[in-house]
Amino acid sequence: MSGEGWKTVTIDLSPIEIIDGDRGRNYPKQEEFYDNEYCLFLNTSNVTPQGFNFEKTMFITSEKDELLKKGKLKRYDIVLTTRGTVGNVAYYDENVPYENIRINSGMVIFRNGRPEDISSQYFYHFLRSSIFQDQVESHSSGSAQPQLPIKDLKRIELPLPPLPTQTRIASILSALDDKIELNRQTNATLEAIAQAIFKEWFVNFRFPGATGEMEDVAGCSMNGAGLEPAPMRLIPKGWRVGKVGDICEVNKNTIGKGDVFDHIEYIEISEVNRGAIGKTSIYSYGTEPSRAKRKLKHGDTVLSTVRPNRGAYFLALNSSSTLIASTGFAVFSPVAVPPSFLYLLLTSSEKLEYYGHVADGGAYPAINPNLIMDIDIVIPGEDALNDFQSVADSLFKKIDNNNRQSATLAKIRDVLLPKLMNGEIPVGAGSKPALASTPKPARSVIHKPVLGLEPKDRAGLEPQDRAGLEPAPTQSTATESPRGSS
Repeated sequence: MSGEGWKTVTIDLSPIEIIDGDRGRNYPKQEEFYDNEYCLFLNTSNVTPQGFNFEKTMFITSEKDELLKKGKLKRYDIVLTTRGTVGNVAYYDENVPYENIRINSGMVIFRNGRPEDISSQYFYHFLRSSIFQDQVESHSSGSAQPQLPIKDLKRIELPLPPLPTQTRIASILSALDDKIELNRQTNATLEAIAQAIFKEWFVNFRFPGATGEMEDVAGCSMNGAGLEPAPMRLIPKGWRVGKVGDICEVNKNTIGKGDVFDHIEYIEISEVNRGAIGKTSIYSYGTEPSRAKRKLKHGDTVLSTVRPNRGAYFLALNSSSTLIASTGFAVFSPVAVPPSFLYLLLTSSEKLEYYGHVADGGAYPAINPNLIMDIDIVIPGEDALNDFQSVADSLFKKIDNNNRQSATLAKIRDVLLPKLMNGEIPVGAGSKPALASTPKPARSVIHKPVLGLEPKDRAGLEPQDRAGLEPAPTQSTATESPRGSS
């Protein structure tokens, strides 16, 4: 470390306060949580490697909130997960749409007591750096359920340059994160468009060229989510009823004795969220975790079988031969439909709800992939599938390009971050500083899914992206949700 005024301090000697959650007798029981109430009570799915995710939320009443003494967030606090998945970080800034939030028992709060001495934005980036994460790894205890006690957190060393340097470092890193976040938001919109087209064509049966001719398939028992039998009697002429297993294979490509790799890019479940991969871990072949077994190829739909309703899934596009997923994922490879059809089929909100419903296993419920393969679906005709592929491909190509750009930016950020904080790369006085008193850190706040697209949302789309959203002749609708992807 170099530079005048630079020092290294442990967190307990810094202005940062560590606040635990309330673990006393008033800790909420399952029956005390609600879908919408006064105070958001964070669960493990809300704090991800990419920041806050509010797609699955639970709340407590104001009366319950009053009974809890510790663990309530203030604006510009930082949340860290300390049990199970250790080291996920999220920032409670003005973009988070909840005024009352509490942490659960597997998290802590970092609160900056002296913004005039330390930039909260700088500290947030420190928590995401390899400097911090390497120390976390050395302090974490417990194999089945890793934990990071507060006493160990206090001993973690923090490189602390002068405040102007902190703010310049944070500004540089935030510029990269802001672009990554913009790409994520763009991809979420593109995927919402793809899902809307999928539902319009293959659930409501309003697809280009639809004639309204329908065939009776009485006796087929299914619906969109697969939760309750719902007889579907009419489907478009030329389409058929089948199973998910009729259009794909599952877990057909695993690492075997004959495979040789120079290295492996490993994807863990905790790094995946709603179509996006946070980061991969690089291992020399032979040193990778024992669960690194699932080989991926272009077009595979990769879905976590553990807590499957939490949304750890992605579509593998142009995957390298060294990209390997955990055995906690099921890999579905299309054989009779476009990859995008299979992906959108298997990852709809209705399907995720169904997976969660049938998963079993206590603390870590999991679903057997064979249950997914046995789900009844409607299989469209070849013309409809080809037309859908031509529309969906343009959307997923854009998503893939954005993901690749974000991965490059993330690598640049991750290389720069420790070098900036250790003083290896000097930060010139001309760098644009961030505000230390009201920091605006790189953040990712994922809100509840978009349920529909208004005309104004379509206006900025290119013609090929709008095509699938144009009205088609009205015909009978089905009560069922097919599955498929291009």
